[in-house]
Amino acid sequence: MLSRMVAFLCRSILLLLPLLVAASQADAAQRVVVSVEQAILPLGRAQDIKATLNWVEGASSPDIELSIGRLDASEVGYVFTRVKWRCQLEDVAGRSQCKGPASAEGLRRGELLLAFDESALSASLTRGSASLAADYRFEQATADLQAGSLPMDWLAPLQEWLWAEAQVQGGQLSGKLALDLSQDESLGVSGRLALQGLDLDTPDGKIASAGLGLQADLSGSFGDSTWSLTAKGPVLGGEILLGPLYASLPPKGVELDLALQGRADGSIALQRLHWTDGGVLNLQTEALLQPKADDVLAQLSLQGELSDLAAAQARYGESLLGTLGLAGLQIEGRATVAMERADGGWQRLNVTNLAATARDAAGRFAFDEVVGDLAWTAGDAAARSQLAWKQIEVYGLSLGASGATLESRAGGMALAQAILVPAFAGALEIGRLHWLPGGDEEGPSLDLGIELRDLDLAELSSALKWPAFTGRMSGSLPRAYYAKGTLTLDGGLRMELFGGSVDIGQLILERPFGVAPTLSADVRFANLDLQPLTAVFGFGEITGRMEGHIRGLRLLDWSPAAFEAELRTVKDAPGPRRISQRAVRDLSSVGGGGLAGGIQASFLRAFETFGYSRIGISCRLERNICYMGGIDSSGQGYTIVEGSGLPRISVVGFQRKVDWPVLMERLQATAAGQRPTID
Repeated sequence: MLSRMVAFLCRSILLLLPLLVAASQADAAQRVVVSVEQAILPLGRAQDIKATLNWVEGASSPDIELSIGRLDASEVGYVFTRVKWRCQLEDVAGRSQCKGPASAEGLRRGELLLAFDESALSASLTRGSASLAADYRFEQATADLQAGSLPMDWLAPLQEWLWAEAQVQGGQLSGKLALDLSQDESLGVSGRLALQGLDLDTPDGKIASAGLGLQADLSGSFGDSTWSLTAKGPVLGGEILLGPLYASLPPKGVELDLALQGRADGSIALQRLHWTDGGVLNLQTEALLQPKADDVLAQLSLQGELSDLAAAQARYGESLLGTLGLAGLQIEGRATVAMERADGGWQRLNVTNLAATARDAAGRFAFDEVVGDLAWTAGDAAARSQLAWKQIEVYGLSLGASGATLESRAGGMALAQAILVPAFAGALEIGRLHWLPGGDEEGPSLDLGIELRDLDLAELSSALKWPAFTGRMSGSLPRAYYAKGTLTLDGGLRMELFGGSVDIGQLILERPFGVAPTLSADVRFANLDLQPLTAVFGFGEITGRMEGHIRGLRLLDWSPAAFEAELRTVKDAPGPRRISQRAVRDLSSVGGGGLAGGIQASFLRAFETFGYSRIGISCRLERNICYMGGIDSSGQGYTIVEGSGLPRISVVGFQRKVDWPVLMERLQATAAGQRPTID
């Protein structure tokens, strides 16, 4: 196609030669008019052709006026109407030459020069600082094309024919190409081109460039169904957008070495792409593109050396990280990457020579001094990798120095053996970790099993912004499974703390990282030591042991929507059972009740603690109303604290229904040492 296009340009010019020759031979006439209704061209036709040759008295050659009503080469995107050219035919150094102004409807006027003899034809068109020239040699069937500061809009019809979706906004082209037209089936091209300030985009906004510069040595061959092209030279600054990838290129230049081959089936083989951005990124790629298929990238083999991850991120990775939800990621270090794609999917990914530190701008995670290699494969043969790190932080949870051996097969990634990770003056034993990417419908899944070993509650509470718990915590999470946006705990989570245990069962967490996450669970408390527990919440002081449950717990966007809770002291627990005066006051305030037992409150102020037999309180939350209860009914109220010994004291609640927000305000007030107002 390109050879036919070039032939069209040359042969269109050759149509003028008989007119010019006739002009030089008709010196006996004063005026000659030649009219042609239509001329068939290789890629179109010319209509309403009229040439007028005028002799001025005493002149040795005529003036020529040429007009073409319509010059149609729409097959390559060019259509000109009302074409006009006026020139003076002269003999210059043994060659016939005609030079003068040329114009067409909708185009600015330029200067057109034709020069020819028996062996060659030359043509040039200039407009201001822009120029386009061609030299065609008849016998050899070769031509030279030369462009100088050629605006890209001169090539707009050709560009639209080559790439209809691109919208070129600006740029200039300069350079020289040698064309070989001697073969009927193909066109040979070689030379050097320089592109400055290329601005383009596509309607869908997925591909764009701004201020892009390129200097390249070109070589290629173009036939009707196949073609090949090589380009080598520096890319000089500018910006490029390719889908999610945005690159801001350095003005000093990035070396490009490119080899493409167009095949008869319409596919394009990227035989070689070397991208050398010294000290930052060296990339080598081979690929097979199928522009008309659903899977455009049919095959890919890529090897890249990232010598400076921070510079590579700033230059190439910011937009891509943004699409992954990692905007502002701070990363330093180096890595070598290799990946392959075939048969409609990714086949392998290898990261070697890794030494990196990364920190999320949103504070979700941080990886300090991660070293080693990472191997992922879609095949059945296992690929192993080894990683080590100095420290990892995940949502404020700090994990100490450790390492892991990973194994990948069939697209998944799993721990090859259990690992022990220091955490909160204790350790986490991760016995199972298996990740699968999943398909488009089911999405990724994660299977996890963890043991908590003697964690320091004070450190953990500080990291999670919990109340200032003290003591140690151990526990077991046999299996946590995440799939389709839902986290499920099979076997539950058991924690040992405050001298007792907390068991969380039937836990299901939907959309944990999405909009309006939902959590449901059942919680059981057993034998918790009340003294350190109440001290944490600033709830006075109570000694003894507590048990209870929270059934049907449901949180919507992390706020309670429903549950049935009951807390009570353990009846047969050994040790003293005492309650402080402040704890009596706080429980009385929360329950909206008062003291019972027939002894004046002023007399009770003389005592700091009291004995009790039982303590119990319950709440059933429905539609933002807490239906409260205690140990048993007491007239119109319910008993929260049943006294024992002397002085004897009991606490009775009278408000059976309390708005949940009001109850929360009361609890916050008691924790702050204030006595809430009871309406």
